Amino acid sequence: MITDKELAIAIPTVFPELFKDAWKHKKVCRECDKCGIDLTHKSENCSPCTVPDPIDINDWNVAMKVVKATIRIVGYSKWIIICKDHTNISRTPLNKATPVDYLRAALLAKGAE
Repeated sequence: MITDKELAIAIPTVFPELFKDAWKHKKVCRECDKCGIDLTHKSENCSPCTVPDPIDINDWNVAMKVVKATIRIVGYSKWIIICKDHTNISRTPLNKATPVDYLRAALLAKGAE
């Protein structure tokens, strides 16, 4: 199973359209703090960073944004099947499921499309 730290990077990698700000370079002195590229002579319109910022995997707003995008991509019926068969969501009372559970299900569904 993917760790929480890996999940925080995997979601913006799999859903880059939802996390456009995660792909910006973080300039420290002359280079990007995340990918190490030299930004001395780069304009603001340079290519996106190759390493996304991790997202907050405990934020319900983030989780629901990813779930909605996943349902649009794979369809509601496939989403339900994945939730029932492959995640903790179906084995946990809904009031106990966490945003992490939904993000893991979205990652599985996106891979199953």
